[in-house]
Amino acid sequence: MEFLLNVRLFRAHPSVQKLFLNFADVPVNSLEKNGEFQAYDKMFSSGISMMIDIIDHPKLIKSLLASKPKGKYFLDNVSITQQLEETTRVMLETLDEELGARFSPRSRRAWTRGLRYLNTVMAESFA
Repeated sequence: MEFLLNVRLFRAHPSVQKLFLNFADVPVNSLEKNGEFQAYDKMFSSGISMMIDIIDHPKLIKSLLASKPKGKYFLDNVSITQQLEETTRVMLETLDEELGARFSPRSRRAWTRGLRYLNTVMAESFA
């Protein structure tokens, strides 16, 4: 199942779970069968896939994100830039853990550049 990657993420990085307010206090082992978590994961995964698919169209990304309520995606008491940077860090660590030696320095640089670019576009969209 696709959502197991996020369950593994929470197991590998327990502090990340608190960023997902609906699941912050839910035992990680129960998430695999949690329908709300499965639906959220599907939405989250689809959103990431969409962002990757349209990465070459920053105006489209900005217009899509500008119509979304910022509070639905970000915590109020932490800057959006900081939250995006933390998400990037965790995504890179997860890729590193999942892929091991296959996550080459070249791949890491490419992912880092791509995620930083998306962070910039997203931060501008919610400014």
